[in-house]
Amino acid sequence: MRILDVDVSILVKWRDVRASQSPTQFNLERTNLLGAFKIAIERGMVTSNPAANLKRAVTRPRDQ
Repeated sequence: MRILDVDVSILVKWRDVRASQSPTQFNLERTNLLGAFKIAIERGMVTSNPAANLKRAVTRPRDQ
């Protein structure tokens, strides 16, 4: 999938599935996605970051 084809509706569907599987992994992937869109904006490939409004998934602390 090209970065130009990614929109909010695709990201919401991805979030719903991914965050339910593993909230921690979703948060890591979300951070990478935010960075990728930041670079794409700097290079003029896109004009906005559709991942900007995705909230972090709630995680629970690890048992120690």
